[in-house]
Amino acid sequence: MGEALDLYARIEPLIPYQSEIEALHQRYLQKLKKHHTATLLDIGCGSGELLLRAQMAGIEGFGIDLSGEMIARAQAAGVAAAQIDLCDHDGHYEAATAVFDVLNYLDEAALTRFLGCVADRLTPGGLFLADINTLYGFKEIAQGALILENGPVHATIESHYEKGVLTSAIRLFEPDTDGLYRRHCGEIVQFYHTDERLSQLARQAGLNLLDQEGIALYGKRPDKTLLTFKRSD
Repeated sequence: MGEALDLYARIEPLIPYQSEIEALHQRYLQKLKKHHTATLLDIGCGSGELLLRAQMAGIEGFGIDLSGEMIARAQAAGVAAAQIDLCDHDGHYEAATAVFDVLNYLDEAALTRFLGCVADRLTPGGLFLADINTLYGFKEIAQGALILENGPVHATIESHYEKGVLTSAIRLFEPDTDGLYRRHCGEIVQFYHTDERLSQLARQAGLNLLDQEGIALYGKRPDKTLLTFKRSD
């Protein structure tokens, strides 16, 4: 999984969704400010963009990610971050975030473990904010083929949704020193979770649902749901 995530990290700059990322980050920041959050753990922090925005808002943050490629970018941008699994991390925070469908990369068993570790990292009464893809988001938005290019670098993402699982085949074509192209391949799998089932698993971990909000990033219908949980005191 780590190698596939690193491959995705290499093609991410080619994907034209910066405005959607910024819009989603603003939703998170609004909620964090509303609750006067002072310390934040960003799980699956990527290149650290949310943490940079949080710092500008006066929030002290730390990021973790399984992709070494992403962590290198975050650190280069001036973000405190480490390549580490959530359950191996220590420290406690007033809030934790999992942005841009991080939870959809986990099957139910992994999600159950993950939510328990989130609760362990939060102070009593701490918040956990995460967005998940809706069924519409998987079937109508994510499914299909995408061709990307930037100069001599080309990439393709082919995604297929079936029975609750989205499988995305990634291919990256880069020019080599001999003038030929080198191909890199990987596969990423995501899982559909209903709001109700996720809320149930979170409650079992000691995280109670405060609110949920449908978000339409790519059209008029919600393709994501942003959920806010609070750790039991």
